[in-house]
Amino acid sequence: MSEIKERRGYDTYYHVTPTQTGDGKIAKKKEMAEMRANLLEDYLDGKIPHFNTMNISDTGTDALPFDKQVEILKLIQAGITAKVMMLSAGREITIPTSIEPDVEYINAELAKRGYVFDNLSQTQKRKIEYLVDEGSAARHSFFMHNLGFATLMAQREQRKKELDPYTFGEVLEEAKIGLMFAIDKFDPTSGYRFSTYSTHWIRQKMLAFLDEKAKLIRVSTPMNSVYKNIEFAKKELRNVYVNDKEITPDIIHNWLAEHGRDISVEQIDEAMSLRKDTISLDIYTTDDGNHTIADLKASDDDTETEVLDSVGNTSIFNRLVALVTDKRNQELLRDWYTNDAAKEPMLVSNLSRKYGVTRSEVYKMKKAAEEEIQKAIQTQHLDYLAV
Repeated sequence: MSEIKERRGYDTYYHVTPTQTGDGKIAKKKEMAEMRANLLEDYLDGKIPHFNTMNISDTGTDALPFDKQVEILKLIQAGITAKVMMLSAGREITIPTSIEPDVEYINAELAKRGYVFDNLSQTQKRKIEYLVDEGSAARHSFFMHNLGFATLMAQREQRKKELDPYTFGEVLEEAKIGLMFAIDKFDPTSGYRFSTYSTHWIRQKMLAFLDEKAKLIRVSTPMNSVYKNIEFAKKELRNVYVNDKEITPDIIHNWLAEHGRDISVEQIDEAMSLRKDTISLDIYTTDDGNHTIADLKASDDDTETEVLDSVGNTSIFNRLVALVTDKRNQELLRDWYTNDAAKEPMLVSNLSRKYGVTRSEVYKMKKAAEEEIQKAIQTQHLDYLAV
């Protein structure tokens, strides 16, 4: 039995985070392509046993020893390489979705070694065609043997998050997809246990699904990864800064860069804007049920002045303005919305003279007041609007 290496954290081995780009990612793809080409050569030289000689049951109930796992995983990777070779030769072959980004690198490695399907001998062609079938059978069998592990992880997630039966069924399907990804991407020559590697892929698929399901606005998995990095950085930076307002995207970017995470300021801004909470327009703002947030929304026929004037004459507006802690900003916001905002240039000039600030400062004060109201709406769930 080859030496088993225990891995301390999935990100130390073959895991490329969504934010990782450049030479590191390409080098890893080339390394995997070289491994797959080596296994194809081993199969053609008879160094990898045929699937029907492995004596593996189709029920998936018996536990596979480490050596047997390595053999079947080598056969799976050799089969994937054979599929890519035949696909490049124009054959009607279906390859796993997870392998599609690696096809270019696999073909380049095979071409470098002179493995082009149409140039092979008839004996080699028959071996490659047989390998495709063997690899598919081995892949299915290995999936069935590890299905119980994926189910166990889904059940743990169900207990942890108290999922309903319907959601659990969907999570279980995502766990199966994660298991298939792990089978297709695992390097059996590394010496690592497959269960250690597959845990990451199964959890990633389950948590990505639950995170997407929990949000009204769906965000891509790479952007969710960026957001989680941001949240972790904020958690650490709160030990230095008093409040979150002081933790700007630039500060987050610098902290992440110091800890080996290459995330640009633009990515941080985009992730933070996408993850803002949403508010239903049907929430009532008064106890009598006659007014909702939608009443504050302008219709297509309303002018800005009409809407602002209607808001300014309601108690709702006064309650919203009262949320602004800075009295000066509070008064400026009241002046802005209770005057004719359609004549903005003249209004800004008047407010600039009244408060003794520049025109740009007027806009900054207004924006600060509006952001404070928006944050209060999100955190207090509109309880302050109750009459």
